[in-house]
Amino acid sequence: MTSIPKNVTHKKQQLTIFENENFRALLLFIVSLGIFLLFWELGAKMKVFAKGMPTASLTIKELWYW
Repeated sequence: MTSIPKNVTHKKQQLTIFENENFRALLLFIVSLGIFLLFWELGAKMKVFAKGMPTASLTIKELWYW
């Protein structure tokens, strides 16, 4: 019969919220979406990408009431 050493614990280590892989993936997605919408808004207001391009906020409002 083998004995368990006394200094070994069987508790799971508690992870902080930033060490949680799912939380980090969600945070990365939200930040990426925010950056994308920021550049879309700036590009539409500066008429860089296309003339008459709707802004991100206008498109989001239209989708919200759709």
